[in-house]
Amino acid sequence: MTPPLLRLPLETLLGFSHDGRAFRSFDHLIFAGAGSLLLAPAWSVSGDLRQVVDGCPVPWEEVFDVLDAPPHGVEVLAQEVPAALRALAADGWQAQVFRMSRRQRSTRRFVHQSGIRYADLR
Repeated sequence: MTPPLLRLPLETLLGFSHDGRAFRSFDHLIFAGAGSLLLAPAWSVSGDLRQVVDGCPVPWEEVFDVLDAPPHGVEVLAQEVPAALRALAADGWQAQVFRMSRRQRSTRRFVHQSGIRYADLR
């Protein structure tokens, strides 16, 4: 099955950032929230990208951990996906539990068919 091609407005994704900024690194736009990390493929974001900062707002190992999600997780029901993610895409999410290289405890990660990745770091 071909993943859906989402076009996400930058203004919508900025809500995932604690300081309202977007960063570009590793061919993704990175939005670092308080206890969360959202990665969207750069091609999937629409809007004025001149305001995007080149660089990485968190240690690069954290971004790699979230990006290196295996292609398959556990399909989740829509009500199990955080509401903010459902607003981006209603279905097509998988949930995974993993341990980041710089953290001792497990973390939940949601991966969408389109390549969006979200990690709940709390």
